[in-house]
Amino acid sequence: ACSASPPMVMRVLGACPCCYERHTRSDNGIDIVIPAEQLKAIAHWSRELKEEEFERARKGIVTRAFSKGAYVFHVGDRFEQWTGVMSGLASIGMVSAKGKATSLIGVPAGGWFGEGTVLKDEPRRYDVVALRDTQMALMNRATFLWLNENSVAFNRYLVPWTNSLF
Repeated sequence: ACSASPPMVMRVLGACPCCYERHTRSDNGIDIVIPAEQLKAIAHWSRELKEEEFERARKGIVTRAFSKGAYVFHVGDRFEQWTGVMSGLASIGMVSAKGKATSLIGVPAGGWFGEGTVLKDEPRRYDVVALRDTQMALMNRATFLWLNENSVAFNRYLVPWTNSLF
């Protein structure tokens, strides 16, 4: 954890001079590398990872806040992150050619989504909207793919989850 200043006030681009972790600015605030305790609390899959895998996962995840009603992703976005809901509620849906909005699923705290988009390296097929003030965990594509290729524990979570979607 960074001790240079409280994480919510830190506005540093690139590597932090205190902890050498990457902190980046987002449109609506600060992206913060997720603390270990928080990752274990919001992602049950992370508890089974080996120490090296866990640290790689943690350093590849930033957190971001979205206000109620904010679009997290739009159809067609190339936002290449596997996404977890830390708190709040997100809706995955679409708008038909005739303009009718359809919500396909609500994702509560603890839910993760977007693995298909990351694995297939394709644009988002659905809109994602924060239905409440929502805190998200965003794992970058390189970290996700590394875990997918190297972690048995991660795949024990991912394969059954992905298969249940089809």
